[in-house]
Amino acid sequence: MPSAKGLFKRAIVQSGSTLRQSLPEQTRPFGIALAQELGQPATAQADFSKFTYDELNFAVQRLAQRGIRSGFSPVVDGTILPQHPFEPASPVSKDVPMLIGTDFNEFTFDISRDMTWAEAEAAVRQRQGDRADQYIAAFKKAYPNAEPKEMTYVDTGFRAGAVRQAAAKAAQGGAPAYLYLFTWKPASNALGASHGMELPFMLHNVSLQREMTGASSAAYKFEKLISSIWLSFIKTGNPNTKGLPRWEPYNEETGVTMILDNKCEPRQHHDRELMQMSRSIW
Repeated sequence: MPSAKGLFKRAIVQSGSTLRQSLPEQTRPFGIALAQELGQPATAQADFSKFTYDELNFAVQRLAQRGIRSGFSPVVDGTILPQHPFEPASPVSKDVPMLIGTDFNEFTFDISRDMTWAEAEAAVRQRQGDRADQYIAAFKKAYPNAEPKEMTYVDTGFRAGAVRQAAAKAAQGGAPAYLYLFTWKPASNALGASHGMELPFMLHNVSLQREMTGASSAAYKFEKLISSIWLSFIKTGNPNTKGLPRWEPYNEETGVTMILDNKCEPRQHHDRELMQMSRSIW
């Protein structure tokens, strides 16, 4: 937003890249219907501040039951938010360095069941239909050392959005964007690299999140590296730190993603085909 220019020195986007926002033609009918549902004038004079969260939430649910579906979000109104944030990237944030990334399996929270390749491929065929062979080939190319079950829970939605955001940022030619993929998982292998798994590491509180991390010696060692990466970026706008291979900013030519695991590794466009397949889904 132009009114926010200069307020942010850097930005870290974790597991959720906002590329587009709602448009007035989508949100105006919803706003009018919500005002009417709550007995407010369907004008700019509607006052929603007098209602509790529950009252607003239940009103939205009632509208949904009548087929009126939308939600509360910023709107590209041409003034407060002149354009979609990252399609293309807004010039307002051109000079703000960004650290962007996702977790390997995001919202698949139980990965404890082992599979053979035949079982994993059967699950993919059921999900992907006539695209299954292409999907299986793209996954094996991206992750040649992966376990069979990993093909069934790898995230492609959050990751595809993060790649697109980093590419849009790089295309500006302004401040850099650094892209990561967090693949570390606890030794128990029940949660995997699920949504939020990086939080105890970046905040240096592995011991307070034992149910997620297992609080193993490997977790404590990894914690020092991850928190150092985040601190380095916060202080300097560059995530490079001791113990990490050289991490180059993202650009469309090299497509560098830093794999964050017990052994960190920068990889170039390693999952491009998988992400291109996923874009049409997400």
